[in-house]
Amino acid sequence: MKKNTLTIAFLAMALAIWACGNKSGEKASEEIVKDQIAETTSKSENKTVDEKASIDERNDDGSVINQIRKEWKTKKIDVGSGDGPVGIMQLAFAFCGEFKDYKPNAALYEYLTQPQNYNEEKTGCHVNLEERNGYVTCRAMSQFDWNTDCCYWNRKNGHKLLAVWLTEGHENVEDDAKLVLFYDYDPETDMLTPEPQLTDLVEKNVASFANYSVVLPDKGKNIEVMTFTENDMDSYDTTSFQMIWDGQTFTVKK
Repeated sequence: MKKNTLTIAFLAMALAIWACGNKSGEKASEEIVKDQIAETTSKSENKTVDEKASIDERNDDGSVINQIRKEWKTKKIDVGSGDGPVGIMQLAFAFCGEFKDYKPNAALYEYLTQPQNYNEEKTGCHVNLEERNGYVTCRAMSQFDWNTDCCYWNRKNGHKLLAVWLTEGHENVEDDAKLVLFYDYDPETDMLTPEPQLTDLVEKNVASFANYSVVLPDKGKNIEVMTFTENDMDSYDTTSFQMIWDGQTFTVKK
């Protein structure tokens, strides 16, 4: 059944701009990202044929986001920051490098590799980086919602929490895919470890709605989750709830 998804796409984009926000206050350096590039390139060259084949294979099995959903909970990600500071550039670079099959991830990875040479006409994606706020977004310039949003929070235990919001829109809304992911970053191990319990918390609270959108904050600390209830083929009622940051994790406030 065909449905017009423009209403949801425009609402999500407007809400992302409106959102309250983030956190960090740390200034990340381009040099650290360059170190990550060198390390990532070396690892890529050493991949076995079987590893490369498994990456290519998931492109033939439906939505890329749905494939990421199947894989991410069991995958730790090496940030590869060395002794340098870690901010949103390093965290987003590590995540996007692990899941480059998704177009906005690949575009954001390219941007973080060489921001000065990034060509959005070539990639078809616009990137907005707010490094001091620990926030970056990459949005496909199309009528459908193909986006990657990333931000992080400093935890009381010295770790960081990374959140990533992926959306993949289609003409047929039933083919849409979306996923919010959370990772703990441990500076001692320099690794991102999945925290699927926070993803489960979001998805449990949106399960009864026709659609939803996660608005990661570019300022402030709380996450806004917009929910949509279908009225007819082209209109939706919207409500929202907040995920409140307590310095370590989130709780839901309706």
